[in-house]
Amino acid sequence: TNLLYVLPNSGFPQLPDFVEISLTGERTDFNGEGSAYRPSNQKMYLFQCADDNAAPCDLYEATVDFDTNTATTVLVKAGVVPDDGIGAVEGAIFQTEPDGTEFLFAAIGEADSGTTQGQLYKWDPNNGWALEPGYPLDLSGDASFLTGLAYESATNTFYGAINYRGPLGADPDKPDVLTVDLATGVTTFIGDVNAIIDAEGIAFGADGKMYMEDEADPDYANLTWTDPYILEVDFGSTPIFTTIPAANIT
Repeated sequence: TNLLYVLPNSGFPQLPDFVEISLTGERTDFNGEGSAYRPSNQKMYLFQCADDNAAPCDLYEATVDFDTNTATTVLVKAGVVPDDGIGAVEGAIFQTEPDGTEFLFAAIGEADSGTTQGQLYKWDPNNGWALEPGYPLDLSGDASFLTGLAYESATNTFYGAINYRGPLGADPDKPDVLTVDLATGVTTFIGDVNAIIDAEGIAFGADGKMYMEDEADPDYANLTWTDPYILEVDFGSTPIFTTIPAANIT
C-alpha cells in the first residue's frame, strides 16, 4: 500500500500526475477503504480491518515527509471498530467544531459485506480515541450505507457517496451523492453522477470542488486501466452531475 499525492486540475489537455508516498513504520499495507487527513497536525489516518468488508479495525497514524516521499506509520488505537462491528471502514473524515475540538467520523459497512445497514462512528482523538456517547448511529434517511465521506467548508456541509452500485439515482450503475447529518446519521439524496465509476474515495479540494476517485477496474463499461481516475464532479449540473477528468493516477 502507498499513499498518492496529487493536485487536481480539471479541463486541461495535460492532466497532473501523482507523487507516490511509500509507507514505512509499524505497518505498510492497509485494507480499510477509508482514510482521513487531520488538519491540526497534518497527518493521515489509515485503517486496517479483518478484511476489506469485516471488523475489527485498527487505526494508524501516518506522518508524511515530502523530502523523502515517505510516510511513517504508528498504531494509535487497536480495535477502534470492535470485533462485533457490522463491517469495515468505508469512508472517514475529521470534523472541527467552532471551538477547535476535533472528532473523527467513519462510515462502517456496505452492501459488499452482506448488509445494507451501515453505521456512523465518532471518536475523540483527544480522549484516547474513545467512541463518543450515542455512537455508532445507524445511517438512515435516503441511504442506509455509504462508501465515502467528504466536507465542503463554504457551506459547512458533509457529503457521502455510494459507489457504482448506487441504488438511488436514475441509473443504478452510477454513484449517488448525498448530504449527511453527522449528529443524527440521516442522509439526503441530491443526485447521481453521469459516469460508471467506483467513487469509494471523495473529497473537496481547496478550490471548493468535489473530486471522486475510480479504481478503473477493467470490467467497468467504457473504462480501461489507462483512464484517469480522479474526476471533478460538477455540482452545477444537478440532478445528474457531470464529471471532468482532473488527474492521472495510472
